[in-house]
Amino acid sequence: MMDKIKEIIAQYTEIDLNKISEDTQLKTDLGLNSLAMMNIVVELEDAFGVEIDESTAMEFVTVGDVLAYLNKNGVH
Repeated sequence: MMDKIKEIIAQYTEIDLNKISEDTQLKTDLGLNSLAMMNIVVELEDAFGVEIDESTAMEFVTVGDVLAYLNKNGVH
């Protein structure tokens, strides 16, 4: 699952896919803005069959937060 998350995020940043880890900060390290985050959320929803509301998505700080949310919501 982590590989798919990284693949989706990498489309919106210049950072090498291999440099993205659970500790990577979405805004600080990757420079993602709100629009990019919402596009990522839509792709995550499609890829994993979950719904992520906007307020939850805006609380994601790291890639690990995204992974934890997906795990918590039954995606494996």
